[in-house]
Amino acid sequence: MPIDLVYLWCDLADPAFRAKREATMRRVGLVVKEGDNGACRYLSHDELKYSLRSVDRCLPWVRTVHLVVDDDIALPAWLNPAAPRLAVHRWGEIMPPERLPCFNSATFEFYLQDIPDLSDRFLYANDDMLVTRPLAPSFFFASDGWPIFRYTKSRLDMDAPELEDGFLHRVRQSFFFVRDTFGVVGDYARAFGCLGHHCIDGYVKQDLLDFRAACPEAWARQVAHPFRSREQLQREVFAGYAFSRGHAHYRQIRRPWWETVFGRPHRDSWHCSPTRVKMVKEFRRIRPALLCMNDNPDATAADHARAAAFLQSLFPEACAFERIRH
Repeated sequence: MPIDLVYLWCDLADPAFRAKREATMRRVGLVVKEGDNGACRYLSHDELKYSLRSVDRCLPWVRTVHLVVDDDIALPAWLNPAAPRLAVHRWGEIMPPERLPCFNSATFEFYLQDIPDLSDRFLYANDDMLVTRPLAPSFFFASDGWPIFRYTKSRLDMDAPELEDGFLHRVRQSFFFVRDTFGVVGDYARAFGCLGHHCIDGYVKQDLLDFRAACPEAWARQVAHPFRSREQLQREVFAGYAFSRGHAHYRQIRRPWWETVFGRPHRDSWHCSPTRVKMVKEFRRIRPALLCMNDNPDATAADHARAAAFLQSLFPEACAFERIRH
């Protein structure tokens, strides 16, 4: 079965994009603090380049890479938009004009199913997510064709009135929404309240279409926010809906200790920050199949330089998605 890969990308260093974001912030009266809508959520440090290199090397079976970007933003200078397996889309092709401009990945993710020519089974990645070794489609989709969703052992506080971190608060709201709307069915009981691994996942387009048809009011409320809001849901609801239909499989990212002893990878995926000083040593110990180099407000220029050197060491060679430089 054909499997595509979707990225969302932006860069606050682009003057047109930055000006449009600032104008929209003034229009809606948004006062930004570092966190959900802070600058680090919009800046590019060429993570996309290394992510594409990892996909070109490790996922050669991906049919098309769909890169979705703002209507006015300039593409990275190194990117070859005419690459054979690359399709570049502007949000104006996908979202209705009344929802634009938008600067909210939590809104964008509810439009993934509307990307033109997207395969029914597809992978979704942020631009800071990488594949560190060759993987088969079976890593993302089980033999029955349904996606495998991965979770950590970390559990959210499901009894607190609200969580301070906006992202975690939305994730918890998503668990409650699934529980109250579809029930906690089958393997979702193991996932309920646990943090997802925050890396590349597989989805079935028809499930996303059916979710929108089943929950039109919730979907309409979700996409009404041009910036991230505590009132929103996260894409965890897609996994919960799939579990409720028997269309998903649960997997714990941490492998049993005896697999590590015999040289198997310690985790399926690893979430790392540029501020992690010993990232190379930890990466070699954990040997994850997937890596997320997630930016944060505390990262300095030296931190980003260290992270870039690490990614360059993993993927030093240019790939088919890049311009040929003479």
